[in-house]
Amino acid sequence: MLKILRIIRRHGNEQDVENQWRLQGSPNEYDNAEYVDQPSPVIINRNSLGGLRSEGALFTLGLEESVITNTHFRDELIWLGKNPYQVLTAYVTDANLEAGVPMEYGDEIAIYDNDMCVGYSQLSAVISPQNPLTITCSADDETTPDKDGFTPGHEVTVRVWDQSQQQEYIVPVVDFFKVNVDEYVNPATPNTYIFDYRQSVRIEFTMADAMYNQYIEFSKAGWHIFSLAVNPTGSHNMFDTNGSDGILNQIESNLEKVQGGPGIGSIEVLFGQWQNFIGNWQPEQGYYINVDGPCVLHVSGTRLETPLNISLNDGWNIVSYPCLGSSQDAQQFFQTLINQGVFVKALDERGNPLEELFFSGWQNKIGNVQAGEGYYVKVDGGGTFTVNCPSSTPKAVAEQTVEQMPQYFEMERMDNPYKPMAVYVTEAKVNDYDVQVGDEIAVYDGETLVGAAVVSQPVSKEQPLLIKASATDGNAPGFVQGHAMTFKLWSKAENKLLNIDAKAVQYSDPKTGESMAPALFSQMGTAVVNINTKVAQQAELPEDFALEQNYPNPFNPSTSIHYALPADNQVTVQIFDVTGKLVTTLVNTQQKAGYHTVVWNGTDRYGNQVATGIYFYHLKSGDFTQTRKMMFAK
Repeated sequence: MLKILRIIRRHGNEQDVENQWRLQGSPNEYDNAEYVDQPSPVIINRNSLGGLRSEGALFTLGLEESVITNTHFRDELIWLGKNPYQVLTAYVTDANLEAGVPMEYGDEIAIYDNDMCVGYSQLSAVISPQNPLTITCSADDETTPDKDGFTPGHEVTVRVWDQSQQQEYIVPVVDFFKVNVDEYVNPATPNTYIFDYRQSVRIEFTMADAMYNQYIEFSKAGWHIFSLAVNPTGSHNMFDTNGSDGILNQIESNLEKVQGGPGIGSIEVLFGQWQNFIGNWQPEQGYYINVDGPCVLHVSGTRLETPLNISLNDGWNIVSYPCLGSSQDAQQFFQTLINQGVFVKALDERGNPLEELFFSGWQNKIGNVQAGEGYYVKVDGGGTFTVNCPSSTPKAVAEQTVEQMPQYFEMERMDNPYKPMAVYVTEAKVNDYDVQVGDEIAVYDGETLVGAAVVSQPVSKEQPLLIKASATDGNAPGFVQGHAMTFKLWSKAENKLLNIDAKAVQYSDPKTGESMAPALFSQMGTAVVNINTKVAQQAELPEDFALEQNYPNPFNPSTSIHYALPADNQVTVQIFDVTGKLVTTLVNTQQKAGYHTVVWNGTDRYGNQVATGIYFYHLKSGDFTQTRKMMFAK
């Protein structure tokens, strides 16, 4: 239990307040403090930050003990850890998330000056005129260049944190009243209030057409699928090619390309300029996006109305999840399509599938669908998919398992592959023993590693090992549609890399279980394999460094560069023009010994197409360097 200091601010002389309340214990014992400008004690918010100041007031103190929960706005508070300066006090006497639904215990209300949180409080009881919520706001003390509080003359804005929904949103309409009378502060503009020193204001609001903040995190470079669960304020243009008003313009510095579903188009650089072939955002759509590094997309707007009708084309589609603040089991989400008999398969951005297989029934590797994410879904025949949002406490929610990442078979895009193929291993026996927990199985396209998985439990039809294989997108390596697949095993116990004889790999039809010819790589496809071999040859590592001639050469639009490493080492592969100027860096990382491939798509480091001509590719690893020539032809 944390002790909370109540500080009752009371104007008057010392005799007026003497002996009315007494401090229980030392102020040093308290973890928190709050000002309350009231003539008598009221229920105090459990989690407001404050400090001991005596200017313009006398303080009387009381003690409350309670559990302080984690708070949403705490880390946003600009004056965290400091005493407030030239305080503005706000009393919230009425706060409803919607008509007739008051805010609840654990919810929070914050005061903002533009994007700076200058004060907040967390509810410990339902707010009323007899039990107001007090928010202490600190002004900027102007002693440092950095802002640490509000600026007098700026407009007050209010944000709310809904604890049950785990969502932050902006209050669009707030009534500001004088403290002691039922009268607007400014009758001409009742919904605005200006920051000022040592003032007090009373606040009421009901969240009609609430403004929500949605933050979509792209955690690493590569491909992701996203969707919006809010209706953006302002422009719905996905990308403004002539300005900065598009939804995605804020992450332009990280943006590589955006792809919509069938018939939706793309956003990409062509002829040195951004081109938007998607147009406006559509609420039912998910979008495939490629970024060059971690970034966050922030969108503000009203919550999407549901049920939402999503039109589906025959084949693959990318759909949104419009339910802000709630998630649901992926199989439940797509159940109407399953009941209609048209559902084939769904994928999330990490390549996790939802599909029904002959040997184990439904495989839900997606777990929960959630706001901010988008999902590939394949249907057999077109139609309309109606999405309904669950309650805040769904009856059944699938647990998303934490995937163990391979250590031996390192692959940069393992957890956000491009148009991934699901490869299920239903049996894995090598040299008369079952593959052990901790071993790793990898799938290759020639010498290119395109997917790998760690064995976390005995492999069987009931518990198959899923390997998510990545296709090449023209920039990063991956499988080529229609190529044959081969497999390798790393034995943890023996610390050996073993090649799996292709004759020892049997393939089954995912739906019927019947034996079939060896499956070929297929974007977003499914393969079921059975590995059972008496002999596995130990893989031979290269004896020397080697840089092969690129293929094809001349090339357009892309070419593959193969090289060999006899030992683990730092590797750099770069492209230079005929003047010796660096065009782009394809590889700059530590890599395992073995054979490697990298693809160049004829663009520079900024994504611009290079001119026709001769270029040089250069490999450096330790003391080894080698350069070869190639031709790009338009």
